[in-house]
Amino acid sequence: MPLLKHFKSNNQKQIIVWRMEEEFLEYQSIPEIREIKHSSRRKEKIAVLYLLANFFDEVELSYDDQGKPQLSNSNKFISISHSNAILAVGIGNNDFGLDIEKPTHKAVRISKKFIHDNDFRIVESMSESFHKTLIWSAKEAIFKKYSQREHLIFKKQIAVESIDEAGQLLNVKIEFSDGSVRNEKLSYCSIDDFILVYSN
Repeated sequence: MPLLKHFKSNNQKQIIVWRMEEEFLEYQSIPEIREIKHSSRRKEKIAVLYLLANFFDEVELSYDDQGKPQLSNSNKFISISHSNAILAVGIGNNDFGLDIEKPTHKAVRISKKFIHDNDFRIVESMSESFHKTLIWSAKEAIFKKYSQREHLIFKKQIAVESIDEAGQLLNVKIEFSDGSVRNEKLSYCSIDDFILVYSN
């Protein structure tokens, strides 16, 4: 079944995790879909439009100058992420970011590019690939949330300082270039061998 998870978080946002299996032929003739040359990107856009129309009653998707998705006909906020054939779409009353990733050795291999000195160290219950992917996903979610304010540098400005495994929460510190500091709590969960992280 394409629908892997559909849930509400704190009554402020709802998130759907979807396996992109179907072609949705009725969307193929839309001009903006036909213009997308990359097949996986086209498949993602079609799936997003399908979810917006059938689960959220929101259909007017656009993008700002930074490439951040937005709902033209609504005062709600949207965040989108995909990894392989898995798509995550969330809509909330407040701005937020989400990211979905499959833990792989790639996150370990490139970790020097995004690991902050204050990022939490690996815990016994986690594999190294899960640990590094979790940190990457948290930073990606924060980056998406604040993309209109500033293009944050993962390694220098975002630190995932601690983890509450029981509550599946991450404590994140963000240092903006104007000197201001913000602390955020992010939630995470595992879905079909993927990690979903979203800001609260």
